[in-house]
Amino acid sequence: RQGKPIDPKTEKDVVATWRGILNSEVKPALAGPVPEGPAAETPVATPVGAQPDAGALAPLLDQLKGQEPVKAIEDIVTSLTEIQANVDSPGADTSKWSKKLWEAIPDTSLHKLYKEGSDAQYDEMTALLGSARELVSGLTTAALQAIVPEISDTQTAQIIGYYHQQLNTLTPFFTQMANMNILHKGKSDAWRRTCNVTSLSMVLLSLGVGADAFNGDKDLLVKIANHLEPSINSWDNLMALRMPDFVQFVAVLTEYKDGPDEGFGTRVDAARDTVAPKVSTTLNIFTAIVKYFGVNRVHSGEIDSKGTAKRKNEDLPADKQLDPESFKTETFKADVMRDVTPWINQGGQIVVNRPGHYLRLQSIDDSGVTLDDPGDEGKNYHVTWAESNSIGHFRSWQVFKKA
Repeated sequence: RQGKPIDPKTEKDVVATWRGILNSEVKPALAGPVPEGPAAETPVATPVGAQPDAGALAPLLDQLKGQEPVKAIEDIVTSLTEIQANVDSPGADTSKWSKKLWEAIPDTSLHKLYKEGSDAQYDEMTALLGSARELVSGLTTAALQAIVPEISDTQTAQIIGYYHQQLNTLTPFFTQMANMNILHKGKSDAWRRTCNVTSLSMVLLSLGVGADAFNGDKDLLVKIANHLEPSINSWDNLMALRMPDFVQFVAVLTEYKDGPDEGFGTRVDAARDTVAPKVSTTLNIFTAIVKYFGVNRVHSGEIDSKGTAKRKNEDLPADKQLDPESFKTETFKADVMRDVTPWINQGGQIVVNRPGHYLRLQSIDDSGVTLDDPGDEGKNYHVTWAESNSIGHFRSWQVFKKA
């Protein structure tokens, strides 16, 4: 089921070939995703409506860190930091990437850009993140005033935002290059075109939601998976999968139509054939998938930029062309900071779309945008505001929270 392997001769050729395939493959496939419908929820912005100022909060945090419930949050942050340090260690085993392009990259310090942790590491991180998110979101001014009486509602909101943003940097990463070949389409193997479910998988685990949160028909999901991949014949087999692969099977489930046993395989194939293009062309598939994990898409939006203008011009007649240069970086930055920051401060997890590609948003600050890119840039991918404006990272953006 895998495509023919590519045999690059040098490290430079590996990277150039890989990026060329990605860019040529995904851009046409993602011509269409736009936000559907109004936001399901309006974010409650922090009273000051800005990024939490860690420096200004430091004196308060110093007083709070040794006291519950903040101590429990700090302990989890410490544990996550230790796990992340182990995941990031250079030179780790990359044998599971044996069929992927970077197997020929001899510089193991580059491997960590695409490095995934073990199942045990990610299971622990997911559980810790779920506990931490709940503790952070549950912080109240009254509880904090029992420790520091002068704390205000504004400061409480800032502390909540501070911890959610800190947690965003200590989350599992997945690369689409390791994905099973389930949602292939035409001659395109799934690893080339599943930035969508891979970014969504990172979002789910960052919320503290793993495969064990699946609330659908487990027996049916096993049957679907077994039809598409015969080596999977039990729930334990499914639970042992990487999250992006588990989510690929859930995506097929969203389109499956029930019926008599004798036509089961045909219906599964039809569901797979229906959903494979959908993961690249509509945002609604995200909503259909996350409902099986007790998660809602609570907001979707679009922020114009140079990058989105360039994409729109591909479909506009000459007399209606937009001027990309009219989309100023300062305006783009202000729009993103205003619209997106409140969601981050509440612990909302965000998938962004630039023309041709989905990524998980990690953070935004005065210097720019940091993303976890399941494709060619890897995790902790930082771009300046000018670069993000030119690329068009917020062509669409979706926010997910636990139901």
